Amino acid sequence: MATAALRNLTASNVGVVAKDMVSLGAVRPLLLVFNEGTEQAQEHAAGVILNLAACHVGRNRIMDTPGASAAVVAMLRSPDSGTRERAAGTITNLGAMPQYQIVLAKEGAIPLLVQLLEEGSHRGREEAAVALSNLAINRQNQLVTTYHSLGTTRLQSLPWRQWVNPF
Repeated sequence: MATAALRNLTASNVGVVAKDMVSLGAVRPLLLVFNEGTEQAQEHAAGVILNLAACHVGRNRIMDTPGASAAVVAMLRSPDSGTRERAAGTITNLGAMPQYQIVLAKEGAIPLLVQLLEEGSHRGREEAAVALSNLAINRQNQLVTTYHSLGTTRLQSLPWRQWVNPF
């Protein structure tokens, strides 16, 4: 399977390989595999995207690809726990860049990460916690993270809820 080979290749030499892969336009086909491939191919594609997001040039190329941020966030909805873990890891890497923190939050990453934090595997919970930490560096995202973490019922009873809209 090609996606498995790419995943292994990017895992061992991420810095060198990522530059070549992204310059050859690998991001868009990987996102297509995630949207249209088998569950196993999707998991491997999520792993490649995670590995590419570990380096600066990979992060930029991923986020420069139209629809990529939505696709990465959509990976958090996968029925496969491994894919969700890799998606959270990718968001951790992308969220390390201030310019991408708001973009990922607007795509709906925060409530899905909170859900993974509550219901995911041990590794998924760890990845979600780090991703939320990176996204919460941004002040606007702090309100959204708090809102989704505490739940709407508790927050609606707080007096400040009347003048702060986290969305």
